[in-house]
Amino acid sequence: TSISVMTMQGDNTLYQKQLCSGKSHEIFRKFQGDEMLMTLMTGNVTAIRTYKKKTQ
Repeated sequence: TSISVMTMQGDNTLYQKQLCSGKSHEIFRKFQGDEMLMTLMTGNVTAIRTYKKKTQ
């Protein structure tokens, strides 16, 4: 099981901290339109197509 803690930073910036099997790695997500850039601590960047979420 994995526990996810999400906190909003800025307008279109999502900072997510995931704890998996006792190990913790940080994921920095930036939303640009429908594409989400996922930057891991390893330095790998993955472009994922996601639905645009409207928050007011």
